[in-house]
Amino acid sequence: MIRKKNNFYSKIDLAMELGICVRSLDTLIANGKISYSKIGGRVIFSQQDLEEFISRNRIKAFGVDDAIDEYIKEEQRKESK
Repeated sequence: MIRKKNNFYSKIDLAMELGICVRSLDTLIANGKISYSKIGGRVIFSQQDLEEFISRNRIKAFGVDDAIDEYIKEEQRKESK
């Protein structure tokens, strides 16, 4: 993901970054799925808005995160002995 210099996206910029059309982005806004700011009638998105949206919509791989969690717990048990 590209970090923008000013850390704000227009609707067109964000739609392009996400690989969706502006109408799909409008639907996400209307359904409250993505946060935004409105300044003088202009809708803008912060880098944080984008990162939170992506994080909320992340789908974990089966077993991968569980295996990592188990490994970390095992290592912590070894260290505490």
